[in-house]
Amino acid sequence: MTYDLADPTDFLLQRFPIYRGWRRHLHSHPETAFNEHETSSFVAGRLREMGLAVETGLAGTGVVATLKGSRPGPSIGLRADMDALPIAETSAAPWRSLNPGASHACGHDGHMTMLLAAADYLSRERDISGTVHFVFQPAEEAAGGGQRMVEEGLFETFPMERIFGLHNWPGLPLGQVAIRPGAMMAAMDLFSFRLRARGVHAAMPHLGTDAIVAAGALAGSLQNIVSRAIDPHHPLVLSLTQIHGGQSLNALPDQVDLQGTLRYFDEAAGAVAHRRMREIAEGVARSHDVAIDLEIRPAYPVTSNETDATATMASAARRLPEGREVVEEFTPSTASEDFAFMLTARPGAYAWIGNGRDTALHNPDFDFNDDLIPIGARYWIEVVGEALGTAGTRQSVRIGRRQDMRLSGKRALLVGAATGIGRATAIEFARNGARQVIADINREAAEDCAALCREAGGDAVAVACDVRDEISVKTVVDDAEATLGGLDTLVYLAGLQRTGEIASFDAGTWNAIFDVNARGTFFAAKYAGPAIQRAGGGSIITTSSLAGLRGAAGMASYAAAKGAVIAFTVALAQELAPHNIRVNSVLPGWIDTPFNNPAIELMGGVEAHAEIVRRIVPLGRQGTPEDVAPIYVFLASEESRYITAKSMMVDGGMAH
Repeated sequence: MTYDLADPTDFLLQRFPIYRGWRRHLHSHPETAFNEHETSSFVAGRLREMGLAVETGLAGTGVVATLKGSRPGPSIGLRADMDALPIAETSAAPWRSLNPGASHACGHDGHMTMLLAAADYLSRERDISGTVHFVFQPAEEAAGGGQRMVEEGLFETFPMERIFGLHNWPGLPLGQVAIRPGAMMAAMDLFSFRLRARGVHAAMPHLGTDAIVAAGALAGSLQNIVSRAIDPHHPLVLSLTQIHGGQSLNALPDQVDLQGTLRYFDEAAGAVAHRRMREIAEGVARSHDVAIDLEIRPAYPVTSNETDATATMASAARRLPEGREVVEEFTPSTASEDFAFMLTARPGAYAWIGNGRDTALHNPDFDFNDDLIPIGARYWIEVVGEALGTAGTRQSVRIGRRQDMRLSGKRALLVGAATGIGRATAIEFARNGARQVIADINREAAEDCAALCREAGGDAVAVACDVRDEISVKTVVDDAEATLGGLDTLVYLAGLQRTGEIASFDAGTWNAIFDVNARGTFFAAKYAGPAIQRAGGGSIITTSSLAGLRGAAGMASYAAAKGAVIAFTVALAQELAPHNIRVNSVLPGWIDTPFNNPAIELMGGVEAHAEIVRRIVPLGRQGTPEDVAPIYVFLASEESRYITAKSMMVDGGMAH
């Protein structure tokens, strides 16, 4: 596919459906702090597909990818958070959370996607002087994932002079950036009080002491700290967030616990608050005859922007094509952010970017605005340009070798496409502009195939799929639809061949051959059919063989399974025709692949096989996977829009 990298926005908009699919997939599969295992795997997979060096496991589930520019220079980091919140989502969106009690109510799904999209562009451009580390951090939500990454050697393993962070922000117009030097977000301390009293019957309080009344007095007195002990020029917020005590309606409890948070920007103000909290606790304890224990645990430092890094991010914002004014005069947020730990260890800056909506962060109905994805990604690209510099003039880059994009705009799932005819077909799809998900039981081989597709100019994502497992097939179809933003083409290429006389086969072997060749075809069509219907129509292409049409000695089980595929193709074509879905089958002849080697040996070796080929194969010669692949392209293209229920024999590049 052709991409003109001279304008990053054009590139990002062209690939926007892919990015939107990524974001919605992440939104549907939220994982809370330090449990981001599937999230980490998804992010790492996308980054590897871009050809980046990827390291996983830092802070448990963290991911860091490295891009070296075309010229030497300094190193910087770009950070996105990964975790979801333990909040049940109330949104009715089709991509709403599938994990009960967890949701991306702070937009971290969008943060990951914006940074992935920027990495996608930069990995192709590479026109920078230096190195970029893409840092995907786990456990931002009050769990200290940023601190743990620093403690586990983030900056020692991935040296960087500066690091930058970005957060979507409600209330700001879409794409508007807000950033200031100095304090951006508040420090946070966590505190807990434990009041211990002499529990007693509620009818006789004079015989004991009352922890609940003492807790009420403590709660009220603590609020006086803000209004009477703190300089009003130094904001401080003290919030009690939990009170627990008592189990019986007719007894005064012997223990009450109060917990909360303290937020501030000035260390001196925080120290005053700590002192007054202890003094008030001592006074309440004496006046109510109870014991009070206080624990204060510093959680996050102030998120403070370094001046030069702030100027870099502000300058990058002014280069955005949206042309919005950068907001530089505003009151810092009293919320907290554990990116502060990274800014404590390295100079850097943290900005807000408007999401164009008013729904508050951490609201159960929050859903990231997909329209921000290309804007935020472009902003990251501009930050890299400001921080590292780019060549004076970018040249347009053509990726791929073909001029005739017969599959441009097609969104295809290729099952069993990692090797042989499948790999050749995937590469040919890529050359013709299709966006693909490559599914195979061998994930590593699928990754290799996807990489070859990208080299050929296409967009390809690799996933693992066991076609014998209906749930595995359904999951892959669902993920492909989400990743590609829709699905209009299914190509089923998975196959299993065992050669030998029928008497030598047991039932298990026969069933295994049938499962992969026929039952897997059914599973894939069962779940891809409705997806293609949702896309407005398209094509399903199955794979049989000449053995399935004519039979072949020593291949009875394989021929039977492939014959079933031919019959299924015809029946399915009739069923799906009203939904604008055409269904056809490709019947490769004797193709030179490792798949056919066992059959060649069974027939007496290469010379004997060649004689058989001359007698029974239409062109009288053995073809190659590259000969067969174009027929799949033809059947997926609009050139075949009036062709359905056909079985097309292919040998040596000719269809019959």
